[in-house]
Parts: sequence; structure tokens; C-alpha cells
Amino acid sequence: MKTGRFGRSAPVVSVGTRTALRRAGVAILPGTRTQREARRRAFHARTAQNYAELLGGMKGALMKVGQIMSFVQVASLVPEEYQDLYASALGALQSDAPPMDFATVRGVVEAEFGTPLEDVFDRFSETPIAAASIGQVHAARIGDRELAVKVQYPGVADAIAADLDNTDMLAGLMGMGSKMMPGLSTNIDFRVVAEEIRDRIVEELDYEREARSQEEFRAVFAGHPFIRVPAVDLALTTERVLVQEMVDGRRFQAACESPQELRDQWGEAILRFVYGSIHRDRLFNADPHPGNYLFHEDGSVTFLDFGCVKAFTVEQEQVFRRLVRAVLDGDGAAVVSGLVALGSFPPDDVPDAERLLAWYQPAFASLIEPQPFTYTEEWAASEVARQYDPFNEWKDVSQKFSIAQDMVFLSRITIGLNSVLGKLQTTCHARGLLDELFDDAEPVSDMGRLEAQWMQARHA
Repeated sequence: MKTGRFGRSAPVVSVGTRTALRRAGVAILPGTRTQREARRRAFHARTAQNYAELLGGMKGALMKVGQIMSFVQVASLVPEEYQDLYASALGALQSDAPPMDFATVRGVVEAEFGTPLEDVFDRFSETPIAAASIGQVHAARIGDRELAVKVQYPGVADAIAADLDNTDMLAGLMGMGSKMMPGLSTNIDFRVVAEEIRDRIVEELDYEREARSQEEFRAVFAGHPFIRVPAVDLALTTERVLVQEMVDGRRFQAACESPQELRDQWGEAILRFVYGSIHRDRLFNADPHPGNYLFHEDGSVTFLDFGCVKAFTVEQEQVFRRLVRAVLDGDGAAVVSGLVALGSFPPDDVPDAERLLAWYQPAFASLIEPQPFTYTEEWAASEVARQYDPFNEWKDVSQKFSIAQDMVFLSRITIGLNSVLGKLQTTCHARGLLDELFDDAEPVSDMGRLEAQWMQARHA
């Protein structure tokens, strides 16, 4: 694994240079309109595949950025004609990366425990059951306990340090989508995004910290009727090895192909997990990509990977709450105040209040339109384009809008949540859910009534 700054960034630069040269060649070749279109599609498919292979092999922060690009951009920002091309190439980064060999895994585990692997586990699978940007997961057993063991790639901390030491390179990689993907917005300050990613990824390297975060979420949702968080074995977890209970369930693609009734239940469970975490407990799991969910036949969802967790103060949550209320009430002046408080606009350079409201309010369609609301991929994509495309009819507003560093992952959660629910085509009473949280309103769904019973028992 390359660890130096130049060694890590040089392949990205090389692919970018070759991409630009190939793009120029495609543009000047003669042919009919049909032939030119076929060449253009082949070019973009090949480009996406090259980046997926590059980022998947590098692991560390670069691959983490690739996963963010694959999820946010494929799910929400790429024009329809390119969805399949990028979903099949960059989309592969959402769940799997090239695995490390078992001898290396054994070396990491034994170095962390200071004893042979067989002295700790009665069984430990040589083949990983999942592989991602920072570590891979193996099935194991101790006595009658079935376990999932996440092992961090050796050297990944040094590789990430090299990546994160060059914020400009990270920012350039995040912005590379605007060059390789037609129609992608370019008005985002990717340096701000890169700085927030840097801070969160550094935290992800510490599996003991992740284990504590996961246990905090498990305690918050203990006994919940349809939200599950696996238990962590804190005694066995180290900085580079995380041991937790094994949970089986459907992965995201299988969930998307399941009956609609189940998809509605799963979507509402995800929505209640996100909204409840933020507005009840002032924390949230900031990594919403589809590989972090397991879906069950009873409509429940298991939530995985708590390495990227962010907590909010009471004051921050109150700012979020006032902003949402202002949007729902159609109070343009209060929306301006809320977005200024969040750092999205400087106080001396804000758009017209009514113009801002007209631009921002459709993002809350799931809470404003008649209920129940159906999430779709088209709606999720249109709202990202509305907010971030600098060339649409709202450019007088969107070009002034910026994402404050503390809000990067909250914005990502919002985009990710809409995209996941859009893929599931979830229909649910989103406004009723929010009214429960904000106003202690009576639940309007069966899942809401189950959650209300759980809340009563929680506070008993």
C-alpha cells in the first residue's frame, strides 16, 4: 500500500490526465450522431470503471471519498442516461473492496491480542464476509456466540495520514466528479467538505471509539420494536479489531427487490432512526451508504458501522428544529435567520427571503405534501440539483449557499436518506413522524404506535 503523499495522489492524477486526453479524442472523432453518442457512453463507462478500480485498490481515505462519490453522485446527481454506467462501476465501492489475505488478517489480530488467533476464537473464517475502505469483516465464533470481527488493514493509518495531510488533493478528488460526470454541480466548496471528511475519518481509525459509539446507540435504542444495533464485545475490541455479535439480514439490493409493504416498513424504520437520533438524542450516524443496513422479514432494520458519529449540542438541535418549523410554516424571514445561524449564508449577503423560501421549501416536500408521501429517486435527484446546480433558475440563491464544516455530514445524511428511501420507493407518514418528535402528537402509523409504546416503557 502506497503511503507517501505523492505516491498516493499520483495514480489519481494519472487517471485524470488520461481521462482528459481520451475525452478530447472522443470529441474530435468523426461519425454520425449515433456513433458519437455510442463513443461518449463507452468513454464514461470506461472512466467510471477506471476510478472504481483505482480507489478500491488504494483503500484508506481515497477510497472513503470514492464511496461518498459513488453513493451521493450515483444516487442523486448523475443524469438518468448515465445511472446504470456509474452504478455498476463506482457503485461497487459502496459495499466491497479488494480483500487482504488471511495471513495478513491473522497477523493483525495476533498483534492486537498478543496471542495466537486460535487461543481467542473457536472458529475464524479465512474468507471475509465484507470488505470496505478501512477494514474487512470475518465471521467467528466463541462457544455458542456467533461473531462478526472487523479487522483494520495494516498500514491504513499511515496511508490515511498521507491522504489527509493534503487537503487540496482530497478536495480535488471530491471535485473530480464534475469533470468525469456530466451535469454534476460544481459550486460546492470541496475544501470544506474535505476538511470535515478528514476529521471524521481520523475518528474512524479508532475501533475502540467506534465500539463506544455503537454501544451508545444500542443503549439509546435498547428494546426498540424495529431498530436494531448489534452488541459489541468491548473486552475483545482493540484499536484495530472490533468484535460484535453476528447479525444476518438482506443487503440493500435484495431489499430493493422485495415486496413494497416490506420496503415501506424498512424505509419508515430508517427515517425514525435518523430523525429520532438527531431530535431526541442529538447524535447521528453520519455514514448513510446502503452497505450499513441489514433488512429483516419482520420489517425491522439493523444499523451497522458507527465509526462516523457526530453529536450536537442542545443549542444546535434547537437551531435545526426552528429552521424546519420555519420552512413548514412558510416563514421566509425565519428561514433566512436559521440558515445564517447554520453558516450557510453570511449575515450581510443573504438572498431575498421569499425567493430563498421558494428555493428551499421543496426540499421538505416529504413533510409538506399530502401524506403519506412516496419517496422516489427522481425527487431525490431533483432536490439535489435544485440546491447545488449553479446553472439552474435558482442560481441567484444557490450560488450564495455554502455548507459550513459542521454541516457537511448532516447534508450528506439528508441526501443519503432521501436517496435510500427513493431506491426503496418508501411510502410513509413522514410529517406525522416529525409531529411526534416536535409536538408529542399521536402516532398516525402502526410503527409509530409501536415506537410510542417503546418510548413509554423507556421513560417508565
